[in-house]
Parts: sequence; C-alpha cells; structure tokens
Amino acid sequence: MTPAQNAKLTQVLQSNATWPLIIVGMMAARAPNATVIPATIAERDLHNDTILIKPYIVIDGLDNISADAQRKFVPLLKDRRTGMHKLPADVRIIVPVRSADKLSKQIKDLALIYNV
Repeated sequence: MTPAQNAKLTQVLQSNATWPLIIVGMMAARAPNATVIPATIAERDLHNDTILIKPYIVIDGLDNISADAQRKFVPLLKDRRTGMHKLPADVRIIVPVRSADKLSKQIKDLALIYNV
C-alpha cells in the first residue's frame, strides 16, 4: 500500500466508527492493537464472551469460506455483538479480502466496501 492509500484508509477508518469496513485488495490487516478472528472460527467460539476486544477487530479470510458459513458473522457486523457482549463504540471492524465477489450479499450489505 502506498503512503497515500494508507492515509486515505486511516481517514476512512476514523470517520466511520460504527460501520464495518471491507477492504478489497488487502490480504490481511495486522496490527498490534487488533484482535484477529479467523473466518474458520467455530460459531460457538465466535459468540462466546472470551474474545479479547482491542481497538480493531479483523475478520481474516472471510472470502475463503462459503456464503453459508459467513452467516455466523452477521451478528458481529450488524449488531456489533460477540455473544451477549456489545462492542464498545470506538471498536472498528475490518474485513480484508482479495475479492468482494466471494462475499455473500448479506455481508456486503452490512459494511462499507473500500477498494485498495
């Protein structure tokens, strides 16, 4: 990512606090202040209250699982919940994907799509 793209992405993240952000063209987003959730996580583990909440939640590899399997992330994207735990307002949800074509319509409807 160029410095200009990185600056624009930072601006998008800062100005869209409540909307999840799908970043198309990015393989993975790694940061020390992020909780990375693999898309292959078991649904019971995703909705359990032990997920460590940091300023960013990254759902990694969502475009690598079936549209049916993607449904387990709807409560997180739509209601900003993991189990019975509501996410703090300042937590950003990021979904890096190679291509948005492999994401379900329901997932795409719940997030902003940003092309790198």
